[in-house]
This record gives sequence, structure tokens and C-alpha cells, in this order.
Amino acid sequence: MLRTMAIVSQSQYATEGAAVRDLRDRAGYSLRGLARELGVSAPHLSRIERGLRQPGNALRKRIELKFGVPLERIASSDWASSRAA
Repeated sequence: MLRTMAIVSQSQYATEGAAVRDLRDRAGYSLRGLARELGVSAPHLSRIERGLRQPGNALRKRIELKFGVPLERIASSDWASSRAA
């Protein structure tokens, strides 16, 4: 049971991370530029984008404010269809 929960969490990390990268790319930010504006290191942001880490609550809020999109929406299944639009 615990193993399944970890897989779900990692899958959610990957979905959120891919969405953050997509938002960053669409806004024209470099990894380092966005990391600087969010107040984190570039390697930390890279790990989030690759789904290896989850953003903490404070960073999550800064990302949401920066791009005007709740990360809950980003992690949901409707995110992929809205990205294509």
C-alpha cells in the first residue's frame, strides 16, 4: 500500500514539474532566470521540473502567483488539454 502511494506522489510530482516547465517555457524564462525570481536555486527548480522534488508550500504559492495558475489545476487531468489550446 505504501509503495503505491509513493508512485502516485511521484507521478503527481512529474505532472506538476512538467507543467511548471511548460509555463516557464511559454513565458520565455530560462531555468536560472525563473529560479532567481522565485528565490530558489536553479538545481532545485530543475529537480521540481523533472519530477524528482515537490515544491514546498511557499514555493508553490510563488509559482501560482507568478503564472496566475493554481498548481492543483496544473496537476489535474484537464491541464494537458488546456496546454494544447
